[in-house]
Amino acid sequence: MLRPPGVGDRVVLSWNPHSGHCFCCERAQPILCAQCLANGPQAFHFDGKPRLSCDAVPVHQLMYLGGFAEYCVVPAPARSSPASPTRRGANSPARSLTAGRGADLVIEAAGAPAGFRLSVEAVWPGGRVVWLGKAGVGEQVGFRWRSLMQEKRITRSSHDGAHPAGGHQRGLRSAEARRDGAHAGGRGMKLYEGGRSLAGAAVTVDGAPLDPRFDIMRFTPTWFEWTCEGNGPRQLALALLADHLGDAARALALTEGFMREVVAVRDNAWQLTSEEIDAALAGAEGSGGVSEIR
Repeated sequence: MLRPPGVGDRVVLSWNPHSGHCFCCERAQPILCAQCLANGPQAFHFDGKPRLSCDAVPVHQLMYLGGFAEYCVVPAPARSSPASPTRRGANSPARSLTAGRGADLVIEAAGAPAGFRLSVEAVWPGGRVVWLGKAGVGEQVGFRWRSLMQEKRITRSSHDGAHPAGGHQRGLRSAEARRDGAHAGGRGMKLYEGGRSLAGAAVTVDGAPLDPRFDIMRFTPTWFEWTCEGNGPRQLALALLADHLGDAARALALTEGFMREVVAVRDNAWQLTSEEIDAALAGAEGSGGVSEIR
């Protein structure tokens, strides 16, 4: 049976003590305890007050442990009300409305570097951030390193062809129209779609995962890629052509040119119909762009 430690007992010290009754502790996330996060960076005791001093100057303790000493002062289970976290940006509207904790969910939809930075600063350490906006592919976006730490969940997404002036719904309608058009008239037309998330790159054909066709040729030890040239884009080119043409030998012969002319110029999120692949092959073959390897 557990009992409070006594003099002479061997104990294990924790660098992350928790109050047990703050917002995070009550939601089974004690590693994000508000009291711990508030006082830990100050290198003071769990209640925010120093316990040791030298010549009347408070002694700071790293991570509540004060290590490399024969004796040290460590926190017992806290029983007082948790202190409000003191963080950069605590005067922002999100924090002022949540007693300094931060928002549960922040959505950035403008694609502005300042918006991306603010989104991870305004959310609480266990909250969720969704990035709908997209900055320029060559644009630098800087973050305060600590704002990306803890248990924050960041999801990237895309407007799928929508333009700022038209809004997200127009992008959704456009995607639906292309999907309907691809299957109109019983022509057996297929729709290929690609996108990236925190889980990695994914490509589908009519909603099902696209076979990478490693049985024909394995160019990459990993997975599909696009927006550049290389083995990942080469594997995607082969997979698209093999599925579309139904001819492994011809797909392999056309892979290199199709990778350069079509796959390498795809956006972060993209769609291709069978009709568009046919047009790309016909147009490129006519200009000498996509040619068979003989």
